[in-house]
Amino acid sequence: MVRAHTAADGLTRARRAPPDLILIDVRLPDRSGLDLCRDLRADPRIGPRTPIVLTTASPATRALRLQALKAGAWELIPLPFDSEQLLAKLENYVAAKREPEVEPGDRGPNPGPLSRPVEPTSGTKRET
Repeated sequence: MVRAHTAADGLTRARRAPPDLILIDVRLPDRSGLDLCRDLRADPRIGPRTPIVLTTASPATRALRLQALKAGAWELIPLPFDSEQLLAKLENYVAAKREPEVEPGDRGPNPGPLSRPVEPTSGTKRET
């Protein structure tokens, strides 16, 4: 875990060693967490697969939730939050990031029997 207390420091640290997950408070001392989220999303070293979760001590209004999503956050979580539920969510987000990307038409590393079309041999009819 890497900790940063300002948006500038957070951006620098995330660029230096791209993390598996980024947790940002909406209110940072030097600028908005929403702006930091946008900057991180625009950086190719971070990319869209890195989960970014915003937290807020303010009421999580519909407008703020929409702003967070439009900035590229996966979720906005208001305080207080259930720590067990938050950890479960973050574990799921990290697992999703670490899952290998599958190209369109590719069925992954172990595609199973349905990945290859069944071709009947000449003169015989096969059931699939």
